[in-house]
Amino acid sequence: QPYSIQDEEGTILGDINGYRFPEFFELNLHFERRFTALKYRWAFRFGGNNITNHRNPNVVINTMGSPQFLRFYGGQHRALNFRIRWLGKA
Repeated sequence: QPYSIQDEEGTILGDINGYRFPEFFELNLHFERRFTALKYRWAFRFGGNNITNHRNPNVVINTMGSPQFLRFYGGQHRALNFRIRWLGKA
């Protein structure tokens, strides 16, 4: 994902979108079991997002002169997910 560097007044320095975030990698693994209950079809799903816990920032301090210039933040950390889905009548 590209981004630009700016000064404290918002003027773009260098090329527009001339910089890029670090390489993105995310491995998600989920399992789903479908079943019938109460005359309806359901699905129970569980799994993990970003199971390798790779750092995938989505925010950067891009203001030249900031004490935290080019510091990356955010992104999805490792997380467990559980979900029950209603699929309709059986």
